Amino acid sequence: MRESGPLLIIDGYNAIMRRKLLPKNSGEKGLEQARDRLLLELSAFRSAKNIRILVIFDGRDEAQPHNTGKRYAGVVCRFSRFPQTADDLIKEVIDHHDNRRQLTLITSDLRLAGVARAQGVNHLTVEEFYHRLGDREREPMISEKHDVKMSRAEVQEWLAIFAKSEKKKEE
Repeated sequence: MRESGPLLIIDGYNAIMRRKLLPKNSGEKGLEQARDRLLLELSAFRSAKNIRILVIFDGRDEAQPHNTGKRYAGVVCRFSRFPQTADDLIKEVIDHHDNRRQLTLITSDLRLAGVARAQGVNHLTVEEFYHRLGDREREPMISEKHDVKMSRAEVQEWLAIFAKSEKKKEE
């Protein structure tokens, strides 16, 4: 590869599943939204760190349009071409890179990670990568679960209720 400097290679669907970005029974639309959310997270990281990021996804079938090098806010996104898998494409990218010590593979697929490490590529699991970013396997925040809007008076009322509850426990 001609470009130089560190390159993060992200196993796209592995990251989506490990990050729990795909709601159950969400279909193709949910998958697209999960991809967009992952790419948005990665683009924010990329702009803060000024690092190259390549996200590789499995292509679904021969009829699917295949993106080769499509950029999403500076993050390059590629889909494998059927019958090639994302793992195959990741191995191909690694094979064609001149300085493998500049590569870091982000995947929790230990078989793929072992192949990459054997070629001198750095490796982090998805969990380790996000842990280093300070986002430790986060649970959705309350605002992501529910649209909760309370007035100042309501907040004070709840605080008073909880304060009474605590006093009763102490007695």
